[in-house]
Formats: sequence, structure tokens, C-alpha cells
Amino acid sequence: MVGGAILETGVADVVGNKLGRIGGTSIVQLTATVMVACALLSAFMSSTGTVAVMLPVVLSLCRRASIAPSKLLIPLAFAASLGGMLTLIGTPSNMVVNQELRDAGLNPFSFFAFAPAGLLMLSIGVAFMCTIGTRFLPDRAENPKDRDRLVNEQRYVSRP
Repeated sequence: MVGGAILETGVADVVGNKLGRIGGTSIVQLTATVMVACALLSAFMSSTGTVAVMLPVVLSLCRRASIAPSKLLIPLAFAASLGGMLTLIGTPSNMVVNQELRDAGLNPFSFFAFAPAGLLMLSIGVAFMCTIGTRFLPDRAENPKDRDRLVNEQRYVSRP
């Protein structure tokens, strides 16, 4: 529902335009842009919600840049997971460990205590996806039959 609302209100198009200006049409630049934006969102909300919000945006970017969605959707999912490592509320496990520290009478974590390690992991993840990872991601639009199917799916998910 969140993704549909983002799409129908036009928010996906606005965010897609801004990310598209930053990322251009290069797969490497778009991968880095999408991953950083998704990770920043995921640091403050659930990774599932972040992917739901970003899905129509990424599909819109793929359509504009003539890139197969399969090239950006896996980096999107990875970035959502990596972004959870940036803050105390990024993932439930961070909050569970924090509560256990409190219960044990120890000092709890600060809000950004995970940020140094999270930023390191995010940097490694973005670097990997921009260099090696994109080579392993399937290009589902190579087959003309698949290309027609992808165009129809994108029309359904993302407004022209």
C-alpha cells in the first residue's frame, strides 16, 4: 500500500527525478545513488518499509535510463539491510541488544553508536556493487520477449 500511495501521489516521480539528476544514466552512478539514498532512509525506518517506498522510484529510474530493473533491485535490497546498521533504531536487533545492556545495568548505546561500523559496511557494500556486483546481476531485458514483459510490468508499477 505504501508503494502504491507513493506512486499514485507522484512522490515516486519527484524523488526519481532528483535521484535521476544525481545518478544520470550510468549504471554505476545510479547504483551508488540508489544505495546511498536507500541506506539513509533505512537508518530511520524498517528495511521492508524502505524497499516498499523506494521500489516505484527505482523502477521509474530504470525506465528513464533504459536499464533492466534487475540491475538495481538487488542493490536496493542490500542497501536497505546495510542502512539498518547506521543507527540504534535501524534494525530490531540493535534495540534488543541495547535493552539487554540496560537490563544488565550497563551503559546503553547512543543513537549513532553503530554509525562508524555501519558507514564502513555501507561503503564496502556500495563499492562492491558498483565494481564487481553489477557484473553478476542479470540483465533480464536481453531477450526481446523479456523486454516486452518488463515494459508492461513497469507500466503497471510506475506511471509513464
